[in-house]
Amino acid sequence: MTDPTESIFAQGLAYEGALPVEWRPRSEPYTPTELEQLNVANERILRLLTALEEQHHPELLDEHGTGHELARVELKVNLLLDLVSQLLVRQQTLPPATAIRLNGLGVQWRQPAGTPAPGGTGEVVIYLNPELPSPLRLPAVIHAAAEQVEAHFQGLSDALVDVLEKMIFRHHRRQVAQSRPSRDG
Repeated sequence: MTDPTESIFAQGLAYEGALPVEWRPRSEPYTPTELEQLNVANERILRLLTALEEQHHPELLDEHGTGHELARVELKVNLLLDLVSQLLVRQQTLPPATAIRLNGLGVQWRQPAGTPAPGGTGEVVIYLNPELPSPLRLPAVIHAAAEQVEAHFQGLSDALVDVLEKMIFRHHRRQVAQSRPSRDG
């Protein structure tokens, strides 16, 4: 349990960026079955995101050339995913992207209009990647609200938190790598 006077972002890594995010209030608590289903679905989405982010590396080619064939199949699957996601995105209206901070305990985002009240329960819906139109749906309770909303997650499985923290670590590592000056210049 976190200290209610201290932000959940006081220590550790956090994903920082601009993503479509929305709050969906809920009046009744989640049942154990609903929580389990959400955890499984969210874990699947994060694993799919990891697979989408992985890029083919030449060192993975083997002496039989099956790596090259695998790369061709992967390219075709990525093209298919891209086309399907473009169709799905056209059919759904995403919330506007806003600055967020996300870690394994909760999320902060800017929401100047219609801010939820502290203590409200529901789910935070986060669209992590336009190529993957399925959002994370994370059960949470509003901890603080003004223009900057802070929601603390509830009922997340250890496996889901682990996959979420790994995604945050990879994002942080990419940001650090991109911020370093190139040795070629």
